[in-house]
Amino acid sequence: MSHSFTANDRCTTLVPFLVALSDYQKKGVGVDMMLKATLNIARLCMIYSPDVQDKRRYFQLADSIIECRMLCNFGRPAMTLKQGLKVLAMKDQMEFWHWAFLWLSLFLRVPEQLSGDLNYLQKVVFHNWSRETLSFFYRFFKSLSLTCCLMVEVTRRSALQRALHDATTPQQRLCASLDMRVSSALMVRTLCDMYVYFKWIPGYRPVKTLEFSCGFVSGVIGIWLVWKDTRYALSPRPVPAIETAPQCPNKDALKRAVCMLGSQGDGSEGVSGSGEDG
Repeated sequence: MSHSFTANDRCTTLVPFLVALSDYQKKGVGVDMMLKATLNIARLCMIYSPDVQDKRRYFQLADSIIECRMLCNFGRPAMTLKQGLKVLAMKDQMEFWHWAFLWLSLFLRVPEQLSGDLNYLQKVVFHNWSRETLSFFYRFFKSLSLTCCLMVEVTRRSALQRALHDATTPQQRLCASLDMRVSSALMVRTLCDMYVYFKWIPGYRPVKTLEFSCGFVSGVIGIWLVWKDTRYALSPRPVPAIETAPQCPNKDALKRAVCMLGSQGDGSEGVSGSGEDG
């Protein structure tokens, strides 16, 4: 049976562990984040393993995980375009720069996801297609989309800080503080991914250890956000709603974050083999 915290957390309900675990494994984005973290552990083991056979095994494991993630995230462009059109129609309902970066992130995600889908087809069927060309376009649009995602969170900071400053009750402080922590986590995760995807710029060669470590951190943050959303249930928010993405209408910060993670769908990241991308 679930129970509630006391003091400032008395409005937060703790979901039983086994129930939360069952709910977590039903969330596709949660499983995807676990695969992402595991993928980058395998990549780190691959580059540091002294044995050639072990390197080959880790490479094959990483390649299998990449293919699994590419398949799980296949066919998203139409859904993303629909979300982008909804955001475009809501200009008068949002602060301008927040709206602008939000719809830009979604529209840039459409060619990114199309490139990712084509990369998957090249990997499993059309081997004569140019992987390098598809990888370039995927990384190009992915890096721009991530930059816009970062700016989405940056443009929310003043509203989040104002809500935290104006909070007068324990529940208001809890919700405002949670909003701030989730936004910070999303910003760190986005920065980690950005370190990986600017490889389309000539001369940019991220350090492999740092690249895979960033991919691992990104996956772990995703796991943390999905697990928090699954493990904790918040009472309805008593403070005015801070602007959220229309495709993520829930005012719960964790549910918004999980929705944003799901819409990003970066499972096609390994477009150039197990040793590439985060």
